[in-house]
Amino acid sequence: MDILSSATAVTRARDSLHSTGIAVVPDVLSYTQCQHTVKLINDLLVKDASNSSLFRKEVFHAAILNDLGDQKAQKDESTQLRSCKTCVAGDQIPPSAAPSILYYSEESPLMEFLKQVFDTEHIYRTEDKLGCLNIHVYEPNGDELNWHYDNGGIAVTILLQEPDEGGVFEYVRQARQANDASEDAALVKRVLSGEQKPEQANVRAGSLVLIRGNEHLHRVTPVHGVLPRVLAVLSYESTPGVTLNEYTRLKFFGRCS
Repeated sequence: MDILSSATAVTRARDSLHSTGIAVVPDVLSYTQCQHTVKLINDLLVKDASNSSLFRKEVFHAAILNDLGDQKAQKDESTQLRSCKTCVAGDQIPPSAAPSILYYSEESPLMEFLKQVFDTEHIYRTEDKLGCLNIHVYEPNGDELNWHYDNGGIAVTILLQEPDEGGVFEYVRQARQANDASEDAALVKRVLSGEQKPEQANVRAGSLVLIRGNEHLHRVTPVHGVLPRVLAVLSYESTPGVTLNEYTRLKFFGRCS
């Protein structure tokens, strides 16, 4: 975590975010911290095998996640994109897990690091008990997070375990054009057809990844092999006190409370 207090790390991350839309900060968590967290999550998965309190879902969606896009995807199979993963909600993650300490501790340097990199004082932890901090598990049987834009402007993740095969974070450097939905759709079409090649981020276990997810199209490629891809998702908002509505909780966690 010491790297988050480095002025050099702040400058590099800020410059990378500005020029490419993404910043990768290596070694934010150590190998031991990552493995300890993965063991805790594996124990949860084994314990949960019988009662299914952890939420696993396969969905088909459009790359541009809005009502119109989803309706169009339902009518046109060529635009349907598959995503599948297991989600460990915030109230299921042990407090001793390294991502919990990094996210919640008042002594953690992460909040100040994010404020400096994103050049704002207005960053707050999401106050939803399910959506605040999540861990996503991509099983090595083809789980993936397909092409999409985020709704929020700040995406903060930490890779905890690399898979044997696949699970590559890909993104398109070209940012969305404000108020030009036709250009967004054209970009998605070029990427899906292979006409426009994405960039690949070099993300190793322990790396912090920042991306302006509402501006840059991105995905995680299908995971194969033996080891799952395990990722911590740390949620932040530009205003304090944000919680999720029942629809969003059901959609992403399969429950309201």
